[in-house]
Amino acid sequence: MRKRLVVFWLSCCTAWLSLAAGLDVDIFPDYKGVTLPANIAPMNFYITSSASEYQVKIHSAKGAQIQLKSSQPEVIIPQKQWKELLSANAGQSLYIDISLKGDSGTWQEAVTITNRIAAEPIDSWLAYRLMRSIFNTYRDMGIYQRNLESFEEREILHNSRIEGGCLNCHGFQKNDPAEFTFHVRHAGLQHPLVWVREGGKVEVWEKTFTYYSWSPKENLLAYTANAPSIFFHAWGESREVYDRAGEVGLLDLDERVTLPQENLATEHHYESWPSWDWQGEYFYYCRASDLPLNRFKEIRFDLLRTRWDSETSLFGEPEILFSGWTNRMSSAQPKVSPQGNFLVYTVFERGNFPIYQQSADLYLMDLESRESRRLECNSDRADTWHSWSSNGSWLIFSSKRIDGLLARPHITHIDERGHASKAFVMPQKDPHFYEYFIKTYNVPEMITGPVQISPVELGSAVMNRANRVKMKTADGASQEEKELPPEEGYSILEGKR
Repeated sequence: MRKRLVVFWLSCCTAWLSLAAGLDVDIFPDYKGVTLPANIAPMNFYITSSASEYQVKIHSAKGAQIQLKSSQPEVIIPQKQWKELLSANAGQSLYIDISLKGDSGTWQEAVTITNRIAAEPIDSWLAYRLMRSIFNTYRDMGIYQRNLESFEEREILHNSRIEGGCLNCHGFQKNDPAEFTFHVRHAGLQHPLVWVREGGKVEVWEKTFTYYSWSPKENLLAYTANAPSIFFHAWGESREVYDRAGEVGLLDLDERVTLPQENLATEHHYESWPSWDWQGEYFYYCRASDLPLNRFKEIRFDLLRTRWDSETSLFGEPEILFSGWTNRMSSAQPKVSPQGNFLVYTVFERGNFPIYQQSADLYLMDLESRESRRLECNSDRADTWHSWSSNGSWLIFSSKRIDGLLARPHITHIDERGHASKAFVMPQKDPHFYEYFIKTYNVPEMITGPVQISPVELGSAVMNRANRVKMKTADGASQEEKELPPEEGYSILEGKR
């Protein structure tokens, strides 16, 4: 009997302590324990616990607190009050107090949510591609831009304006929206590269590239010409991408000439994922042995870098920073921080396309010590397609962590030691947005302002043959276009893993 009384007393104490400490209430999206920029849009959420009434207080060290009360679990934060509170408390903690009213009429407080407002702002706009989560067609896709300080979203170009062609990777020079490039897969247009120049002038280059990177100092594009093909497994993880070609080259946009890089484009290897550093001193890329499709599971990409020589317009001898063979993992998408001290890249099981692999994680290398480690912001789903803010304090990437199927842009703060904060998904006006929006985000690129050219003007310029630019090789000869296999082609890979 005495033991029963002790157990009952302990259970009562535990319940009382739980009530005193507050309920552990979940919210969606998960905006608990994150570091956020002072200029981010309101992080609206909904409370997952049932109650007859909800009360929320958002406050910090300075300024007026935001108080909200409703019979609905959705918390829609007034933009003006949110902006004033965050701007007054950069570098401080941000507290969210939640209270729930039960059917009995008693209010109960939840555990306070504590977030941190960073001292460093984030770039104000984000460019990304939106497309359906589909296998081998691209009837509905577009490149869009979103104001991260509000909920405004604008179309840059939808593929309905270019006869349904595929819109591929877009790129900016040092996060500057004034000029950018993107690739179009359209047989009638000969799969061109489109260069939107400052002032809205559009040039359509009759040259097929797959991945490319702007030089930070000159109008040079380092590129790889690949032949990606989607194929499917008979069971398990469905999609993967196999590259049937890959070669590094350099495009001089001013001289309209391609410059071969024989030192990097080696025989019996495929090159991919070109990337300049922000100082224009080093060039990073990935390379793997040329293996046939039936040996796809053995493909591991190394990560390399080489020094750029502006006098000769050539890259030097490459050095391996990450060995796919030694680590028994593949690497992709190297991106150096603006300060040049950190390199973030993707590590995953095999091949060259991490977004389709659940194993994909972001790794950070300290370029002084050459030490690498898995970033703290990763999940158990694919985390990839990352890019840096112009001040080097923020990293944005596509993650499938919410449902394992669709990639959404997530934001993490990178401190001076290279440690990442808990990532949070890009805020939306409707907190239920990510539960019903069934398009996937990829290639999220932060930019310091909006792209100004209108979608109508851009679409017309792409289709206008007067904007075509002929390419030349380094010897001045006219360059014939070599058509690559279509991106949507696929085959079936049978067999067990």
